[in-house]
Amino acid sequence: MKKTNIALFILAAVLAIVQLVNGQTLTQDTAYYHNGTIMQLNTYSNGVRVERCFYFPAGELQLYQEFDPITGLQTGEEYWWHRNGQVEHACEWVNGYAHGWAFWWDAEGELVSSQVYVESRIVPTEEYGNYFPDREADSESASASGFATRR
Repeated sequence: MKKTNIALFILAAVLAIVQLVNGQTLTQDTAYYHNGTIMQLNTYSNGVRVERCFYFPAGELQLYQEFDPITGLQTGEEYWWHRNGQVEHACEWVNGYAHGWAFWWDAEGELVSSQVYVESRIVPTEEYGNYFPDREADSESASASGFATRR
């Protein structure tokens, strides 16, 4: 870890401690690339991380994740993007586990793969209905997942 990064980490830690002592809670923290663009942005609610974003060095969004505001476990949607802005990967998380459909697209936006996860374990797609009886089981329909339109 470079000296600049260590100094910024220490400064952020001291700021967080001062805020906690004064009864305040951290609402965001940000890490930067050497070129000044944002590398990572975390958002907090009542001291618990609820959202994380990573960015490419040129500033384009690379990763978006949601977290449970009570437990802090990854829960909700996760998206990865190609540098050209096309969605690369999308999946659902529940209580810290990949749980539900996961989709992968190429840089042109064509669906190349899909998989079903139950508590971060891959399950055969034909068994989807056993785990998710109330949801649509069409793995070829990326738009039905709701993921393809997220930006």
